[in-house]
Amino acid sequence: MTESESLLEDDQRLLEVRVATADGVETDHMYPLQDVSEAQEVADVIQRRVENALAGRTPFVGLQSPAVMYNPAHIVRVGFEVITKEELFGVLEEAEGRGPIGFRPS
Repeated sequence: MTESESLLEDDQRLLEVRVATADGVETDHMYPLQDVSEAQEVADVIQRRVENALAGRTPFVGLQSPAVMYNPAHIVRVGFEVITKEELFGVLEEAEGRGPIGFRPS
């Protein structure tokens, strides 16, 4: 078990917030959940942040894990999904096997 894996409990759920920007970059932000019912509360808070920025009430959208400040004019899409620890580390293992982005190992 890696250090990252040990930070999450076996049945841990995460809210994945995927932000796509106009330059084609997608960034996943991971928010640990105490239980699945908390996902809607966290998603609502993030949705309000995005709506406020798009309406011009705030100059940026700040998200954590990783910490990124988005210019609302560059946001193309925001998606929400609840995932398990196993799903998260499965995706990470698959990505590691591909090598650097844009290159496939021979």
